Amino acid sequence: MLNAKDNLIINNGALKTLEQKPKAKWKIFTTVFTLITGFQLLGNPFLYSNDYVYNIIAIIILSFGASVLFVFSLYLTERLIIKNKVRIWNILVISLVCDLLFGFLYLTSLFFDLKTVGPTEGLEVISGLMLGSFFTIISFFVFFISNLVFYKTYNKTNNNKIYVLFFIGSIIFFLIMTWLKFKDYSYCDFGKDKNCLINEALTANDASLCEKNKYLNPYDRNECKAGVSKNDNNADVCRKMETDDGDWGNMELKYKCFANIALNTKNYSLCDELEDRIYKNDCYISVAKKTNDINICDKVIGEQEQFSECVENIAISDKNRNLCDKVTNNENKKSCYLGFDLNLSKTSKDTVVCDKIKKDGWSYSVVESCFSNVAEYTGDTFLCEKVSDDSNSRDVCYLGVSRKSIDINLCNKIEYHYNAYKCVTNIAINTDNRNLCEMAPAKPINLKDNCYSDFYKKAKH
Repeated sequence: MLNAKDNLIINNGALKTLEQKPKAKWKIFTTVFTLITGFQLLGNPFLYSNDYVYNIIAIIILSFGASVLFVFSLYLTERLIIKNKVRIWNILVISLVCDLLFGFLYLTSLFFDLKTVGPTEGLEVISGLMLGSFFTIISFFVFFISNLVFYKTYNKTNNNKIYVLFFIGSIIFFLIMTWLKFKDYSYCDFGKDKNCLINEALTANDASLCEKNKYLNPYDRNECKAGVSKNDNNADVCRKMETDDGDWGNMELKYKCFANIALNTKNYSLCDELEDRIYKNDCYISVAKKTNDINICDKVIGEQEQFSECVENIAISDKNRNLCDKVTNNENKKSCYLGFDLNLSKTSKDTVVCDKIKKDGWSYSVVESCFSNVAEYTGDTFLCEKVSDDSNSRDVCYLGVSRKSIDINLCNKIEYHYNAYKCVTNIAINTDNRNLCEMAPAKPINLKDNCYSDFYKKAKH
């Protein structure tokens, strides 16, 4: 039995402890707050967020609320210790009540978290609730064990040292998590900006960055590799491209990758590695045009139109129309001749080539295109009158001439107001005279401002 003196000593000790404990509670609160915030920063998927403000609100609600609950549970346990009424079932009840309140906080936090992902199909809600159930079960044990340890070590002299160690450790953990999340944010907005991620690889000219980047999907990674291949002639980059899903977009990027390197190295054998016949032929055509080697066109198989295109490119480059005779299919041979003649008309000073096209029986629109080419090259607006009775066709011809002209009166011949505005803009830029924009059409809509805007954009370049 304790006498009155002993009781007084114990009670005084308890009161002294009660006075000391609140001084340490701010450390406990901060410790819990920084730990929970740190873990949330570690696991919060900012990558998929539409609005980071909701992320921050969700984190603060759960961290602040859970910290208050934790300190409140210790306060209730402490009151029981002082009154000498601590029982295991008391601590269980305290833990259960605080845990239920924690569940409510989690649901509130989840509400704001879901706002960051925009419209959902319910999967985020289900996964969030499942995760919440798990956390609620865990939090019950955290409350119970923490309060039990608090009770068992209540009068230990080294308590404050333990609090301080946890306090300092939690601050360090929080700062590390904050730094890591800020570093993630600085890295192309949590990896949401795919153009930024691709530019990182392009700037470093390092295709391995495309492969290692966890934020890019297969198509984006292939797009990244295709971009790097323009400067890096390592064909292994192309071979590692992901095309197993049969997606045409990925196959096209693989073609671009091989074609880039084949063009850079003038090595058409790289085209052999492409599985798709159309892409393979396109690759051959590109290299043949770059090297001006008509023999590469013989590699183009199964597609007469592509073979004709390949020969046409070389014929135009060599200025040798007779090369089109290499095309065996008559229709494609005629197309080759036409392509050669139309290209020739772009640098022709007379309409002889157009007369020949007309004589060969090509459609009137093709003949018009030829006359427009010659008119644009020579600046002869009279040829536009020969184009057609159709005002739109003549407008296109006049507009073509205006690209090199300094005669503003030319624009008066154009009927369609949008083409007239384009014509005035061309002349204003050619003469470096912005005041000509005042002649741009004002009806049915005022296009003068458009002219001034285009003029200044061109001036900047």
